[in-house]
Amino acid sequence: MSIKRPIFPPRRESAPTPQPSLAAQQRQRKMALLSVLRRRKEARAEIDRLITFLDATEVYVTAAIKDDAVPNLELPQSVLEFLEASHRR
Repeated sequence: MSIKRPIFPPRRESAPTPQPSLAAQQRQRKMALLSVLRRRKEARAEIDRLITFLDATEVYVTAAIKDDAVPNLELPQSVLEFLEASHRR
């Protein structure tokens, strides 16, 4: 009793996948590190911008909490300048 068609096809010797060269690996690593550094720099700038905003609005928030019923409390000029500068970006 012979099987005309085997259950599992014969194993094909596939060509090995080419390994990237060392130079290509170094290029990829360098690009990845530069990307991480760029994102860290952007994050640091965003954190500084948000801290500046919080510092600028601290007086307003403190006054609003103390004077809970004061409806016409205006934003300080520094906060308005900050918001305008952020909008221009």
